[in-house]
Amino acid sequence: MVDNLRYNAHTTGADTLWAGVPAVVPVSRHLAGRASASFAHSLGASNMVATSLRAYEDTVHDLATRPRTLWTLRRRLLEARNDN
Repeated sequence: MVDNLRYNAHTTGADTLWAGVPAVVPVSRHLAGRASASFAHSLGASNMVATSLRAYEDTVHDLATRPRTLWTLRRRLLEARNDN
């Protein structure tokens, strides 16, 4: 999932990560954006939290062009969910 730059996912972001779907999350000053980043950090997916527009674009591009990386992240999310 590619989270929106203007209005970040909150509950939808949590549900997405919990389902094992990798989500690229931009850092935001809004509550929803902070929540999405917090969910990603708590599941060990800190590398999905983009601190700049360039990092956001690079992460989306990497996941779109590297299916093995995408599947590795998905497996880590599912394992983290089962550990919690």
